[in-house]
Amino acid sequence: MLEQNNNSSEQNQASQEVNASATSARRSFLKKAAISVPILTTIAARPVWAGQCSLSGNLSNNVSNQNTQEPCSYNIYSPGGWLNGRAAGSGPNADLWPYTGFTRSSPLSDLLPGTSYNGSIASALGGGPHGWERQLACAALNATLWDYGLASCGANSDCQIIDDLAPNFYFPFTLTEIRAIYTAGEAANIYDWEAMQNID
Repeated sequence: MLEQNNNSSEQNQASQEVNASATSARRSFLKKAAISVPILTTIAARPVWAGQCSLSGNLSNNVSNQNTQEPCSYNIYSPGGWLNGRAAGSGPNADLWPYTGFTRSSPLSDLLPGTSYNGSIASALGGGPHGWERQLACAALNATLWDYGLASCGANSDCQIIDDLAPNFYFPFTLTEIRAIYTAGEAANIYDWEAMQNID
């Protein structure tokens, strides 16, 4: 009888240790989720309407008749566009890198603090086994264009960046939001970044 009590006591203790470990893991997951979900929910809940589907349209704040218009689609420069396409100034297009405040050779950690990738922005955009960094580096550069346009132009739709951007460029994210998405990690991602990258 004493032996049964000892076995039962050992089993209870082992069960309590397993439960404590599971509770700790759940708590850690919930803390991370609690931090990232409000950011991602705020970003995902943005109204995007066709009358404002460009930086110029967004600056004008023309929100009349929103309910009768089609939702906007995100349209951003692709990684290739940043390296040697339209965003890089190919052909008659303006070089957009000066608007970002970064260069191709800037460390990726300047653009996405906390990254474990130890290369330049250009090498991250070039592809390879670091797809998450490639997609978020591209998104971050596009967000800097959006931030710059909003800060520089205000209600003035005649400012230079409006002329330099592709007419359908639309990416109402801030660099701070992209960094938060990057920090939350690939598992928390809700966006199809490649589908947005249709300006080469």
